[in-house]
Amino acid sequence: MKKFYFIAAIALAASAACTNIDPVEAPDAKIGYQVANYMIQTKANGSFLDELSGFGYTSSTALFKSVAFINADDGNGSQAAPVRYYGGTADNIETITYDSTEHEWSPSHTYYWPKSPNSTLDFFSWFDLTEDENTNVANATYTTNTYTLAWSADRTISLKDNVMYADPVWDQKKNKSAAQYGFDSVSEGVPTLFHHALAQVRFQFKQKTMSKLDKNGTDSTFWVVTVKNITIPANTLKKNGTLSLTAAKSASWTTPANLIWGAAASPAYWATSDIFLANAVSNTGIELTKNAATFSKVDQMAGEYITVLPQQIGNTFLLNFDITIDTYFGATLSAAKTAGLVSSETLHVKDFETGGAIVKNSGIQLNLLTTIGSYWQMNKKYTYVFEIDPETTTILYDPAVEAWADDVSQTQPVPNA
Repeated sequence: MKKFYFIAAIALAASAACTNIDPVEAPDAKIGYQVANYMIQTKANGSFLDELSGFGYTSSTALFKSVAFINADDGNGSQAAPVRYYGGTADNIETITYDSTEHEWSPSHTYYWPKSPNSTLDFFSWFDLTEDENTNVANATYTTNTYTLAWSADRTISLKDNVMYADPVWDQKKNKSAAQYGFDSVSEGVPTLFHHALAQVRFQFKQKTMSKLDKNGTDSTFWVVTVKNITIPANTLKKNGTLSLTAAKSASWTTPANLIWGAAASPAYWATSDIFLANAVSNTGIELTKNAATFSKVDQMAGEYITVLPQQIGNTFLLNFDITIDTYFGATLSAAKTAGLVSSETLHVKDFETGGAIVKNSGIQLNLLTTIGSYWQMNKKYTYVFEIDPETTTILYDPAVEAWADDVSQTQPVPNA
């Protein structure tokens, strides 16, 4: 989940007939969107195109949506109430598509800056991966000095999804200078800074110690750890809800309290087998190795995250799993396995003590992981790492939140009973 912004400069060609310009206006310079860097980017360097590539978009198919309002010269030296500026499409919404040949973003129609110095434009943009033309469409409306950007109540989040909204762009005139924007490296165009409206979550399981050499330095104790029977309770993970942002003139969007979407229309959940690899939720389990320590499905997001609706994590959201530790002894792991098991022990999370008060009768209560808090918030990534130490039969948990400035992480032991 990254913070991205771009400004695109577009060479447009068309008539002013589709711009809804007030009769006192005459077309001036073409409206541009030019990519530049004017804010601190995500920790991992990237661009909006990099973001979309993780969802199968190419430079020739990348796009976002935008609406604009004109505060037109009313003929008396002042401005009229804002009205829709873009035209030629349903609801005056423009699709801005990247031109990989010209290396620029271009709308479906052509638009020009109003010539009157008393006229200005306001721009609102968003990206919705699974947006449909008939449902779930974000739209910007103006009522009594307030703009609203909203998704419909039936917006359902899928495991691999992306919804982004851009900061409002107020009172723009013909390609303002960098000084007028207040940002670096901006000489023309419409600046558009995007934020994620969703959150990302992943669960990782790792083995701390693979083997330990004995005192004679000839043979070793080998531990083979398998994690299995992973479960989360049904109807605890919400994936259907409403997002509505409001902004007054010269103000940013007012985001939801705690950056959480509106009340879900109905609780829903993904089956555990949707989130984790299939044999991780069976008694077969997955053996942990140094090279395969993550259970998130490989066909999910880049980095093996799943996308979640920003939401409060209730007390009933519990993660439960079993750990089997097989112990062998020999010169090599192959020779040790041939010699046979020294011991085999299966540990159930529900049997563990309340290390840090996070383990309940049926699993780990995620909202009590102190570095995470009780919310999955928009524009953040959450990683839950569970590291199994077979030598001491303990689990270390290392929850981390990526806030695009730094990582907050902490390791605490969950002792075995």
